[in-house]
Amino acid sequence: MFLVIFLSAKGLANYEEPTIVSREEIYKKVSIEEVSYDKDQKILSGITKPRAMLTIDIGDSISADDAGAFFFEIPSHVRMVIINAADSEGMYPNSIMFNLEENRALKEGE
Repeated sequence: MFLVIFLSAKGLANYEEPTIVSREEIYKKVSIEEVSYDKDQKILSGITKPRAMLTIDIGDSISADDAGAFFFEIPSHVRMVIINAADSEGMYPNSIMFNLEENRALKEGE
């Protein structure tokens, strides 16, 4: 967490209790949600911010549509991918690791 105190040229400006601001309030990552993998069609799909830019670590990149939907075609030999997302201006990046064999996003530390 961050401690935010506002100062003026004369010192503390109208001092009140310090405001505690969490990192999440300052830096909001682009969401990557509802990710699933269709093993038969070899399609990885999900939802993110509309028009977000997405890449996967095997080299593909796309932009989400106006509703935030995205999909990637995945080669049959790939077992896991890292999905990276940023808003249309390249800000607020986020990444998740997705296990294609188990059809689930990995939690931090897995």
